[in-house]
Amino acid sequence: MTVAPNKLFDDGRIREIYKSFKPKLIQDNNTLKPSSVLIPLTNQHLKREIILTIRTTTVKDHKGEISFPGGRKDSTDASFEMTAVRETHEEIGVNPTDIEIIGQLDDTKTRSGYLIRPYVGFIPANYDFHHNTSEVNEILAVPLLHLLSIQHTTHEWREYDNAYEQTPVYHYGKHAIWGATARVMRQFLHVIKNDPSE
Repeated sequence: MTVAPNKLFDDGRIREIYKSFKPKLIQDNNTLKPSSVLIPLTNQHLKREIILTIRTTTVKDHKGEISFPGGRKDSTDASFEMTAVRETHEEIGVNPTDIEIIGQLDDTKTRSGYLIRPYVGFIPANYDFHHNTSEVNEILAVPLLHLLSIQHTTHEWREYDNAYEQTPVYHYGKHAIWGATARVMRQFLHVIKNDPSE
């Protein structure tokens, strides 16, 4: 059932969706590099927004690309969730105690050999983000209503998991969100638009 736009971003509704959502996990035999990302939701100027980063051109992988805060799982991380929280703190300056994890989405893979486990979390409204300039060139706060509009989305064929599939590209001003980030975004938007319990 499609939900009215004014109810889509209600905190309580989103919490309930992810309380019952069962993500599909990839069973990996140490062939992929384990990593996780956070899909940070916040309110800025009374608008529900999702926070993304533009990576610098000096990082090892995915130079200059748009991504969610996140990175490779360290041996000191007790869980994938801890990785997402730690990386969000390191990349955009969010205090771990200010991150409310409410659930996760399906695992996905990248062509560069990463297994990505995405988590969804709330960040307090009008947060004072500070990015790590060695990893992040810019922080993007994109309104969710913009991402939900089909006029800002195109599609292209890309190779994924040894097959070609049509994947979305989300456009925001001069920026294009594609690849693994767009795949995660597509599922996130689909879940909040089409809550099966409603």
